[in-house]
Amino acid sequence: MSRYAAAELQQLAGVEFNRILAGDPELRRLESLKYDRNAETRLLLEVMGLGDFRIGKLPVRPLTAAKWAFLWMLENRYATGGAIRTIDLDVALYILSAPGLRELRLAPWEIPGAAAGYAAATGLEAADAHREAAAWRDAAFRPLELMPPADLADEPPRYDAEWLTRICGVAVRETGEPWERVMHGMSLSTVCCAYVNFARRESTEPHRFRRRPDAELEAQISARIDELAEKFLSDQQ
Repeated sequence: MSRYAAAELQQLAGVEFNRILAGDPELRRLESLKYDRNAETRLLLEVMGLGDFRIGKLPVRPLTAAKWAFLWMLENRYATGGAIRTIDLDVALYILSAPGLRELRLAPWEIPGAAAGYAAATGLEAADAHREAAAWRDAAFRPLELMPPADLADEPPRYDAEWLTRICGVAVRETGEPWERVMHGMSLSTVCCAYVNFARRESTEPHRFRRRPDAELEAQISARIDELAEKFLSDQQ
């Protein structure tokens, strides 16, 4: 049975309340976290090692754990956070398109110069190229969304040597692949999947691991709609 009276339901079905729902930033944020078939397809192709990946006209390769740690070391804002600059996009695309880090044969301070123009090489507008590059980053860490909820750390994550050896060490044990292959050849999304599988198996509370679509997320969306509905009906009185 509905918690709202018939007259209230009629108000909530109106244009004004639906406009509130459409404009609510928190509701949009929650909706964006729901099952994304395109993102899941990209993740599956990466894990299987299939697909001809491009950002616009620029061929790219799946992001590896080594490449991600390297971007963090370069203080690239895709890895450290912050407003994305043209240099961040150029360098991220340069690293994504490279066969491997050893093939670069450049000192870290030489990379920005070598990467100049890579955003333009995609043939996309800067905003579209950024959106695509961000999608690669997000796809790499998407498996970690299944981990149990945890308190947010006070400091931003550090993708340093400790992080790199820890996550790759787990993937080596889980997959049986050699260290070199895991760190430099395996997609970071695959490494993260291996990490989640290991953590679930070793956990004393495996039921706390999430699954997609997330029932907890649906409950949060429903609660937010109820919150907006109650405020709306209160303002109408």
